[in-house]
Amino acid sequence: AQMPAQSIERPRTTQHEAKAEAFRTLPPGAGIQRHPDLAPHYAALAAIEQRSKTDALHPAVRSEVLARVRTTLAERIERGF
Repeated sequence: AQMPAQSIERPRTTQHEAKAEAFRTLPPGAGIQRHPDLAPHYAALAAIEQRSKTDALHPAVRSEVLARVRTTLAERIERGF
């Protein structure tokens, strides 16, 4: 017995994937307006950014740290956390 094609097709974008993409690409105001539940993720990123400034990290290091944190948070959002 062969399964119907539509049962094995994956939805184009899941809700979590859409939220993760918004987090990756939108500034906080727009991202939170579209997905209010992303506010804690944006707040965490902002806190880490502020801490990196307080710790006087070199701009290149700060940029790398923030990129990694943003990627990690987006991956968690994508998985539903």
